[in-house]
Amino acid sequence: LSRMAKDSLEPNTITYRAPIHACANSGEWEQALALFSMMAKDSVEADLWSYDAVLNAVYLERVGPTIFNECLQACGHSEFMSPCKEILDFHGFTRGFAVLAVRWWLQDVVPGLQEPRLEVITGW
Repeated sequence: LSRMAKDSLEPNTITYRAPIHACANSGEWEQALALFSMMAKDSVEADLWSYDAVLNAVYLERVGPTIFNECLQACGHSEFMSPCKEILDFHGFTRGFAVLAVRWWLQDVVPGLQEPRLEVITGW
């Protein structure tokens, strides 16, 4: 990323997402979070897939639910939750995203449902 600036190239969500995924896969959650934070400093707006990458790094950490809630505020839930709120489809999402989404569903969505029923589709 630092070389991009030297070469007058502007970073985007893809150029950030790749190293965030690499950090997540190697257990470097703090570095992944630092890279995610740098996106805003570089005026790169995080999309759902950027959140997915960082959430895979931080889902076991205390900050995980906070970032998941930021993701919901920024991106909503229509990409993974059906309108009836009974189907969560995690095709293409990481394990970390799915874990945090299920926790959110149990805590925040279930209390508003008359007869909660859940179908989870993972594709893993």
